Amino acid sequence: MDDEMVEMIHDLHGPMFEECRRESNEQDESDKISGMFPEIEEELYPGCLKFTSFNFLVKLMHIKVLNRWSDKSFDMLLELLNEAFPNGVKLPVSYYEAKKRLRDLGMGYESIHVCKFDCALFWKDYASLDKCPHCGESRYRLNDRKGKQIPHKVLRYFPLKARLQRLFLSKHTAEDMRWHKDKRCETEGILRHPADAEGWKHFDEQYPCFASDARNVRLALSSDGFNPFGNMSTSYSMWPVILIPYNLPPWKCMKAPFTFLSLLIPGPRSPGKEIDIYLQPLIDELNELWVDGIQTYDSFSASFFQLRAALLWTINDFPAYGDLSGWRTKGTILNIDGKTKDTIKAREDLANLKIRKELHIQEIGNKRVKPHASYKLTAAEKVDFCTFLKSVKFPDGFASNISRCVNLKEDKIYGLKSHDCHVLLQRLLPIGIRPYLRKDISTTISELSNFFHALCKKTLSISELDKMQDDIVVILCKLEKIFPPAFFDVMVHLAVHLRWEARIIGPVGYSWTYPIERSLCYLKQYVRNKARPEGSIAEAYVINESLNFCSMYLRGTETRWLGGVGFRQLTPDELEKSHWLHELAKHREHMRILESSNGNGDLYKRQQLEFPTWFKAKAQRLDCDKFISDDLYALACGPNDFARSYSGCITNGVRFHTKDRDSRRTSQNSGVVLFKCEWYDTSLRKNRINIVDGFTSINIRNRWYKDEPFILVSQAAQVFYVDDYKLGQDWKIVQQIQPRHVWDIPEIESNELEVTSDETISTCYPRVEHNLDSQTFNREDVEPSIIGDQEDIIAQLPEEASTDEALVDEEDFGSNNSSDESMSDEDYDNY
Repeated sequence: MDDEMVEMIHDLHGPMFEECRRESNEQDESDKISGMFPEIEEELYPGCLKFTSFNFLVKLMHIKVLNRWSDKSFDMLLELLNEAFPNGVKLPVSYYEAKKRLRDLGMGYESIHVCKFDCALFWKDYASLDKCPHCGESRYRLNDRKGKQIPHKVLRYFPLKARLQRLFLSKHTAEDMRWHKDKRCETEGILRHPADAEGWKHFDEQYPCFASDARNVRLALSSDGFNPFGNMSTSYSMWPVILIPYNLPPWKCMKAPFTFLSLLIPGPRSPGKEIDIYLQPLIDELNELWVDGIQTYDSFSASFFQLRAALLWTINDFPAYGDLSGWRTKGTILNIDGKTKDTIKAREDLANLKIRKELHIQEIGNKRVKPHASYKLTAAEKVDFCTFLKSVKFPDGFASNISRCVNLKEDKIYGLKSHDCHVLLQRLLPIGIRPYLRKDISTTISELSNFFHALCKKTLSISELDKMQDDIVVILCKLEKIFPPAFFDVMVHLAVHLRWEARIIGPVGYSWTYPIERSLCYLKQYVRNKARPEGSIAEAYVINESLNFCSMYLRGTETRWLGGVGFRQLTPDELEKSHWLHELAKHREHMRILESSNGNGDLYKRQQLEFPTWFKAKAQRLDCDKFISDDLYALACGPNDFARSYSGCITNGVRFHTKDRDSRRTSQNSGVVLFKCEWYDTSLRKNRINIVDGFTSINIRNRWYKDEPFILVSQAAQVFYVDDYKLGQDWKIVQQIQPRHVWDIPEIESNELEVTSDETISTCYPRVEHNLDSQTFNREDVEPSIIGDQEDIIAQLPEEASTDEALVDEEDFGSNNSSDESMSDEDYDNY
């Protein structure tokens, strides 16, 4: 019998339906689950002892989803397997039949017809109508042919109650749904989870009855539009509505398997402010869950309870926020149309405002010249900056391959995704502009970078957030004294409110849209029938939802292959260094023997050379008398002079590669070389390390500690290196990272509650210099550019508007920043 699948079906069935079907219409669902018990015991083929038919199909479908096989390739594989296996094999003959067998594990969805003009849903009281009750438009498309009538629009609705209940039915998630109260370790002044934040605590104070049961679910709602056809010329906007439960621990919260697609709003146009029409089924169900709840079985406590749910807040970008709230969010404070930059018209505006005289258009003879602004790079500096970006390598999964977005011929950066801009601002921009811009400008940009870097950490300190609130005001004032007024629209001003949002919601990672954008990417991959994209996504989502649930019960699944294993013989010198223990040196019998021998020289060096041989001989003598354990004897004999050599290793959630392998890749993972390391000389007295303005640069030409190259794998931490153009060749800036999928969060049941190595707590947020002294607005080291007479200026405006912009939005061009090796690793981890 297949224990994995029996456990899964037992969790799904349990006593839940036996109890609940008397009060609700759960009889059909119960019969479906009960009918699967004989199927999970059925042999794959007569005499097969390793697989049942159901277990084999689940694992096969799991591989299909992970590797994104096409439906056609899966059909061909099933056809081959049916021919290869013995007679009587119990396998479906096509992907369609395979989906039907797994459909009972899913929770399905409802199709609701919508008015052509988004006036109303044909739902509840309007379900039987053939015309819209508001505008009178026909429910169906005009069709002279006989057969089923086709509605203008169809909303797919995925009921929430059954999906929330399933979180408590499975033993793998039921305990985690109360983590925020039972296991979360609360530290005064530290934010690790939304439950630590002021918004969660205020909600508990307002609704103590809801807060009394930790199993009641807190939800966030997110929605955004996407084009299911990618970057094709076809204009199409589909809007999924996704719900995120916050009860889960950080390593599961916001992950794709634990979020729910609730609504799939059809295209081809965005619903705009009529989105409230589409939200009606979800709002009704949320009201029911808030007021009455639903009886649910908790497999962790083996008891029933009344499950309730509450919607805390929404997660969305600013345009979507306007649609969901009904408020206007488009436009700027200064009512500036188009993009803001340093154009000729912007310079003339400065003259009209009688500010920043150094930047005004000047007349020299019969020519008009434009002074070079202090914040602008020269043509040569632009080339260097783009070359710097082209050379950057990130660790796997840290960011996409930004070098593909750099065009060295045109000195432009294009096709950046939102997360690429996030990395560019926090990591690369302050380093890249440091050699070229004036110190007060580069320092201000670095302070802005530090602000966002500190704000986006996994663990936040309230005291640091209070400092950041004062600092961001000063930073924005500094930016106002550097950049033209056209730079400051409402989006720049919003940085002032980010600290308050973090105090209310918790760490930024629980309210930003990156996990949602990854979910949209997965939904886009579900489209196989481009004539019916919504139907393709709905059908694929239900199947993948079933497989996600099954995967929690699959044991012994394979991990990703990391690389080949080689063998090499250790040199005698390496052999000696690899088994020396400094902690034992002065406390053992061998040191006393050396001291009594009255030998000359350094006893420590003598022991380092002689101890392994002495210890091995003594162990062999003790082994003859059986006075030594096998493990200690093996340790005394020293390491084997043949050792396995790997080109990569995963430890502490981080992937490391050797330098040789990294040199052939577009990503960088050799922060340290595992086990046998090369240590850079970081001596301050020898000027081998430079720490200025929060940047740590090291000279990579020199090494030290060559006699102590080995470390344990658990001691390895990951960094990556960026060229330091300011200090020149052989200097690199060290960038520390915290893996996105690794969490250092104490739990109440942990034996080491006092140990916390989170980056946010161990490092201090750098303070901002509160110096607002005026500086010159132009660069005196750069000659002003000649722009000609007035007629020439007018003729140049369109050309300048198209060529002056070095950063091009991803919407202006097709995405050239396609996934490489590192992004495929990220996709695998996020599945």
